[in-house]
Amino acid sequence: MIIRPVKREEVDEVGKLWFELVTYHRDLSDMMPIPAEDGAERYAARIRWSVDDNHVQTFVAEDEGKLVGYVFGTVVDLLPETFKDERAGILGDIYVAADKRGTGVGTALVQAMKDWFKLRGVSHYELHVAAMNKQGIRFWEKTMGAKNVMIRMRADVD
Repeated sequence: MIIRPVKREEVDEVGKLWFELVTYHRDLSDMMPIPAEDGAERYAARIRWSVDDNHVQTFVAEDEGKLVGYVFGTVVDLLPETFKDERAGILGDIYVAADKRGTGVGTALVQAMKDWFKLRGVSHYELHVAAMNKQGIRFWEKTMGAKNVMIRMRADVD
């Protein structure tokens, strides 16, 4: 297993992994967003655009020449100007192919992103995990030591 930054020529493959991620979330709950017909292509374009951006990084997991996972992160000023500056990492997306889950791929991807964040002077990072994704919540709490800070909720207007 190799964890490394994505290559420009691989971004379409990352777009396909993103589509698997979104499909996984839709299978968990119909409250999760529905991907646009060209969502994978748009996601790939976003990754392609960010390859040379020093504040954005995508790492991929390669196994026997095939991409089996990725993680996308960025460095931001997390809070509005009414608060003290808080430079933080945002772990935007992470996905590991179903047949590779539980093998350490996710942990290795997150570690690569944590190392990248640290090189940029970031002391912590934040992420979202779907409330219905019990496996994901367990990973973040038990394996990565993540803790709840805010709970994002949804209510219907009707």
